[in-house]
Amino acid sequence: MLEKGFRLSTDDPAMFRTTLLEEFAFALQTGLSLNNLLAINRAAFEHTFVSDSSRQSPRARVNSVSTPS
Repeated sequence: MLEKGFRLSTDDPAMFRTTLLEEFAFALQTGLSLNNLLAINRAAFEHTFVSDSSRQSPRARVNSVSTPS
């Protein structure tokens, strides 16, 4: 699934009545693992329209998450 470019977003929360947190919870309920969600977040940092220096702190937080084996 992730190989096909899976994305989580809330482009239009008024239209879809969801939050990013709810989207992540739904992804977990549908079978994605915490490692999958971390991979999605890492990919998001690579494709965002901000400077690399702006990505460093959030990227470090995601990379510091330890997951169960």
